[in-house]
Amino acid sequence: MSRTLSALSALYSRGLRCRHLAYDRGWFASTAVPACVVSVGNIAWGGTGKTPIVQKLAKELVSKYKVAVLSRGYRGGAEYFDPPLLVSHGSGPLVEAALAGDEAFMHALALPNVEVWSSKYRVEAARLAIARGAEVLILDDGMQHRKLKRDMEIITLDGGDHLLKQKLLPSGRLRDLPERLRCADVIIVHNAQTNFEERSQEIRKFSDAPLIATQMSPKAESIEAIANRRVAMFCAIGRPQRFESTLRSLNTEIVDRLCVRDHSAFPKKKLTRFAENAKKKGAEMLVCTRKDFVKLPLNLGLFPVVLDAEVSIIDGHHAWEALVKQIAVKIQQQRE
Repeated sequence: MSRTLSALSALYSRGLRCRHLAYDRGWFASTAVPACVVSVGNIAWGGTGKTPIVQKLAKELVSKYKVAVLSRGYRGGAEYFDPPLLVSHGSGPLVEAALAGDEAFMHALALPNVEVWSSKYRVEAARLAIARGAEVLILDDGMQHRKLKRDMEIITLDGGDHLLKQKLLPSGRLRDLPERLRCADVIIVHNAQTNFEERSQEIRKFSDAPLIATQMSPKAESIEAIANRRVAMFCAIGRPQRFESTLRSLNTEIVDRLCVRDHSAFPKKKLTRFAENAKKKGAEMLVCTRKDFVKLPLNLGLFPVVLDAEVSIIDGHHAWEALVKQIAVKIQQQRE
């Protein structure tokens, strides 16, 4: 099996190199649009902090500029919509999470005055957003979407990933080549509280881009609700161990857990059975992430507690400020 996976990874690597070469040489076209396009993406699959970085950036820009977030809507009903779906015009979701995709739905909830669009056809989404006045477009998970030309490339990495030891899909978690880090304007190392220096040294083998370290911290209301309790956790996220680690940092006792594939939905029967078993094991509450909560069936009859967290910068504040200023300059150039 390992030989088969290695062979498939080698084929995947060749395919990636050919595709990037085609874009770099201009054989495949990247479409430019009359707005500032900022991509937030990664080279490893899942759990690298893209969603909170998109939201943090959008919140900082929206006070001065008309902002739109373009999501693929991965595993949502609108993923293949053409024309793309307007999920929010800036005052909350217009559709359910199952249609928008969980990440697009979360952006719609978290970002007042920011438009959110969902579809894999993001050139078309960009044109629609610009027609409605958008000046800056933030591509959520945009690194591999090279059809839309971008002005800024932000790449997020997880602090626990050893770049020099990672393998490409399907034998590893890398979805893109480490040398692609050279195209980054900024690299954000997420969850790098203890090993930022080690990750920095690895990154410097591929890129000289400014580095920023971030972490997620539970919000005060979540700490008050969950700390020191017996809980059963369930999630469908890229790094369930991060969720579990955060719960343990709140001195919880985890009596049961249900972790499924990233972006997956939870069947009602499966969750109900999990809740019944957790209660028998002494759980005081079910706990999930906000990303999981928005996908729960409306008639579930269960009331889990949501562990809400927010991103904060722990190193590289000047690099973040410079990034926001660079975006502002590009928007002003577009205006002129």
